Amino acid sequence: MGMRLLVIALLLAAPAMQAQHKFHPKQTQPDKARVLQIQEALVKQGRLPSASGNWDKTTWDALRAMATEHGWSTCHVPDARVINLLGLGSSTAGIGAPLSTGDNKLEIAQAKWEKDHPEDCHE
Repeated sequence: MGMRLLVIALLLAAPAMQAQHKFHPKQTQPDKARVLQIQEALVKQGRLPSASGNWDKTTWDALRAMATEHGWSTCHVPDARVINLLGLGSSTAGIGAPLSTGDNKLEIAQAKWEKDHPEDCHE
């Protein structure tokens, strides 16, 4: 009987507990210094008339236009690839993962399995 009451109490409390733990992103836009960097790079490329420091529709439209020109998604602005085009990305962006030394037993076993089962490989 005690276990049944505990289960019922937890089921009744669950919706209230879930409502308190909704995801809230901490950063919804770049900080003002980063906005200015992005806008100044857009101005240099002639895609924005001036840098205002505001994360506004004009800035979004310029970034989306760059993404569209390259056939990239415009859902997430600023896209890292667009930031790289502006010269503001990481110095290691696009280089890729470190090359394997070939002595990792797991890598060797995986490579052997992929060679023996080419139909099951997903790239």
